[in-house]
Amino acid sequence: MLYMCGEATPHMYSTKNLRVTGGTVKRHVGSPTSMRGPGAVPGLYALESAMDELAIALKIDPVELRLLNEPEVDESSGLPFSSRHLAECLKTGVDKFGWAQRTPEVGSMKRDGLTLGWGVGACSWPGLRFSAAASIDLRADDTACVACGTQDIGTGTYTVLAQLVAESTGIALDKIEVELGDTNLPVGPISSGSAATASVIPAVSDATRAAVKMLLTRAAQADGSPFKGAKPHELALSTGRVHRAHDVPESGVPYTEILAAAKVHAASGTASAQGGFDDPLKKKWSINSYGAHCAEVTWQPEIARLRA
Repeated sequence: MLYMCGEATPHMYSTKNLRVTGGTVKRHVGSPTSMRGPGAVPGLYALESAMDELAIALKIDPVELRLLNEPEVDESSGLPFSSRHLAECLKTGVDKFGWAQRTPEVGSMKRDGLTLGWGVGACSWPGLRFSAAASIDLRADDTACVACGTQDIGTGTYTVLAQLVAESTGIALDKIEVELGDTNLPVGPISSGSAATASVIPAVSDATRAAVKMLLTRAAQADGSPFKGAKPHELALSTGRVHRAHDVPESGVPYTEILAAAKVHAASGTASAQGGFDDPLKKKWSINSYGAHCAEVTWQPEIARLRA
């Protein structure tokens, strides 16, 4: 069952008077089984089709029409946008597509005996984030392990979290283990609403910072550490090496030497991040992502073949 088909409509374009309604209709088709039901997708198809029809009626380029009606705030709520990149998406998309070469008259574009049709459509999805927790161990064997009870359903969670830790610590990507999908691990979000990555990243980022803070504290306190007596905030971890913050990483030592001096197996950190449909941020901001699609179709009239 589809739901909330008009959820994206109110914040897409500026219109001072708007009413969005929806309902269900009985159809003589087979009953669906397990399937996704985000209503914004077919709803956006209807909205973008209406924008194209309006552009034709006004004899204006459909991209220009969309840009002319760019809202300053979310007019459905009066809230400012946390970020707003729809115009950027449209301009970038049509520039790469070569939209400036388009002629609007029906059947006016030809190539290799085919009639061409060019179209554009915008899209949006709510910025969702659920509560999540994560833990990380920077290990004495020059590896790291990041763990969260969420799952990877093919959307790249393993890779994203490994990249995040690698960027924050300088530990090689192939030395970072990611543990997911176990109820014994820190509680993770469900896979819903394209929100898993956005939910887990804040927790993993904070957990990594906590582990690095522990490591630098060990570096400042452990006997045998070249940084004993320093203040932890005077130190940094870069490219897998602990060094003084104002010096280049090469001047420091591998972080594993700090753990060895401290006689510990790992520097660990845990963290959690809050979210949900009642996220307080949603009371301050209209949070959405945006995109644009350009498409070409060809029509071969003598055999009635349409290709996209």
